[in-house]
Amino acid sequence: MKENESSSSTGFEVAPKPDTLVHSLRAFGYKLTTAIADIVDNSIAAGAKNVWIEFIWRGPESSVSIIDDGHGMNPEKLTEAMRLGTMSPLETRESRDLGRFGLGMKTASFSQCRRLVVASKTKEGEVSTRCWDLDVITEKASWYLLSRVPDGSLFASSKLCELESGTIVYWEKLDRVTADNNDDTKNNERDFFLLIEAVEKHLSMVFHRFIERGNLNIWINAGKIVPWNPFIETLDATQKLPEETISFRGERLRVMPFVLPHHSKLSGDEFEKASGINGWNGQQGFYLYRNRRLIIAGDWFGLFKKEEHYKLARIAIEIPNNLDFEWQIDIRKSKAMIPLEIRNEIRQIARKTRESAVRVYRFRGKSISRVKDSSESFVWNVHAKHGRKDYRINRHHPIVKELIDEPDSKRVQSVLRLIEESVPVQLMKSGISETEASDVPTYTVEELKELFHLFVKKLQQNGNISTREIENIWNIEPFCWYKNDGEIRGKIVNV
Repeated sequence: MKENESSSSTGFEVAPKPDTLVHSLRAFGYKLTTAIADIVDNSIAAGAKNVWIEFIWRGPESSVSIIDDGHGMNPEKLTEAMRLGTMSPLETRESRDLGRFGLGMKTASFSQCRRLVVASKTKEGEVSTRCWDLDVITEKASWYLLSRVPDGSLFASSKLCELESGTIVYWEKLDRVTADNNDDTKNNERDFFLLIEAVEKHLSMVFHRFIERGNLNIWINAGKIVPWNPFIETLDATQKLPEETISFRGERLRVMPFVLPHHSKLSGDEFEKASGINGWNGQQGFYLYRNRRLIIAGDWFGLFKKEEHYKLARIAIEIPNNLDFEWQIDIRKSKAMIPLEIRNEIRQIARKTRESAVRVYRFRGKSISRVKDSSESFVWNVHAKHGRKDYRINRHHPIVKELIDEPDSKRVQSVLRLIEESVPVQLMKSGISETEASDVPTYTVEELKELFHLFVKKLQQNGNISTREIENIWNIEPFCWYKNDGEIRGKIVNV
């Protein structure tokens, strides 16, 4: 019907072109890591306890499969699950549902491959198969869903035979994953399997709460994923600050601030693991969880810049799945924004956390075994009076105290006072930028050795020195900066 054929008509249907739309959907911006995470979301919603991810290299015919032991789908439910826009984002979801737009599985898959095969088995033993092939959609210019695996596909549903119920999501024609690796060569095979490491790190972070609580196991090519907890809560040195609760739209949001330990309190392996995918500086900020699933990992949401001195601050925020629109969570579950109504409350929590993180960052050591007063921990003390902060040299620090105990102590005290009154605090603040690596000064080995001898001499005044007391020296400023440097330690411990 033409637009002017009926005066009673107020509009007419204009359907999108399937072949054009489906290729546009491929440009949603998924990475391989976020695409696979979206498929795992569906497995969790289906009640899966185990997910097996398999990367199979066959050159141009390589494939990726995601298999779960969830409750599975009958033919009708599977067909509906393959529909684009399965469920309106306005509808109320089950509390454990990790989806929203009814597009996730399809758009995530289309972003990586041209053929998506899904096979599902219910507890009744019924196996159903459906397939979207972008070449078929283009050829027929319609949303033509295949009800069986097309000829030439290497898909096999044998894994379902081993499960009481479950689902397989199978990707082939991986034009986005193997775009530059279409030849079956050793180098291309190596590049293909390098993708596994990125996927493993992403999933271990995004689903760490499910894995830690024993609700989910994930394997990649038979290797079991170990969860990555951004707050390293198992360490005593991690500070868990008081939890805050924010009321918003009839819901109570949990905000849990953490300050991670100074690197001197971590072993080399602990320090490396805690740095995360983006490094210590990149991982600072908010961690937004939706139904225990990590959405945002390390972002200040425009409230602050990422700076070196705040890299120990990480804050968890938990929200339910009925606040997606308010938090502007996108289809890929990789972007969000703090609602304006609670922005100031969250800013205040973050500010306090950052202040605590700065104190830990600048506190590099602790007292040695024969020092009783805990104030003898670091070189500088901060005193707050009438809203003003003063920075004073710690007179109880072992080296400073050694100088003060000398006969000419009055002169030493005058010099210390001059230094304190001359600290260019404002100038230093204005010079701090997120590109600065660290404010740790560089000592020569000889300078460190001389300071080390002073500590040993002080301990020897009270008798023989134990191995433990020697080791404790490396927990005091400035030695703690070089605690994990075996080469430097080896050069100065020969006393």
